[in-house]
Amino acid sequence: MAKNTNRFNIKRFGTIWMMVLFCLAVLAAQRTFSPSMFSFTSGQVSPKLEARSEFQKYDSSCRVLENFLVHTQGPVSRRPGTRFITDANDSTSAVRLIPFEYSTDDAYVLTFEDGIMGVFRTTSD
Repeated sequence: MAKNTNRFNIKRFGTIWMMVLFCLAVLAAQRTFSPSMFSFTSGQVSPKLEARSEFQKYDSSCRVLENFLVHTQGPVSRRPGTRFITDANDSTSAVRLIPFEYSTDDAYVLTFEDGIMGVFRTTSD
């Protein structure tokens, strides 16, 4: 008796079906990604506005923007780091730093410790 070669091959069908499901899952995952954003001129918006896609500034805003500076042209850049200047007089006590801007060219940082005040002039370099 001859073997039936036209018989349904369940193993081959299962493999093809799994490949189709995988391709559909990949396509569905690609649709969930948001498009690239080139402008953040609206900055950070309230969580109450997240679902309001008709909001005029929705496309140029973001939910959280930490440690970045927003430029007026649209892009963002990492904020500059801090620089070590000196130790506190008493490292066990709390020190309070207060910025003081005398004019656009003269800016200072005032430090207050227990009974001690320090003044540091900020520079642009």
